[in-house]
Amino acid sequence: MTNTDAHRMSPEDAAEQAGCWLEGSRGWTASGELVNIAARHGMPLSLDDRAVVDAYLARADAITLSDGSTRDASDITGLVIDQGELADTALDYLNEHVAPEGYAFGWRDGEFFLWTDEQ
Repeated sequence: MTNTDAHRMSPEDAAEQAGCWLEGSRGWTASGELVNIAARHGMPLSLDDRAVVDAYLARADAITLSDGSTRDASDITGLVIDQGELADTALDYLNEHVAPEGYAFGWRDGEFFLWTDEQ
């Protein structure tokens, strides 16, 4: 088992935890919470990534990153939800390093699920 697979679920755990992980009622915060879920399952986040997610969930107007650059609210949102950014990275991480064979994480109708390949 590689270090990145240390958080892989067993098929038994996946069967028990299959279902909705983030309800649609979370609205826009679900993307930030998805990143937090992946981080809790071992996805590495830089200090700037952590600051961006925290600022996104707090609806911050601006944030200063470690390089001294400032990002406004629209930049913060983009760094979380734009294609290829943190939320996409989190989904990929969960599927590559947490979901066991036969299971996958994904979005359906604004809700985030762990489901079997047959669903």
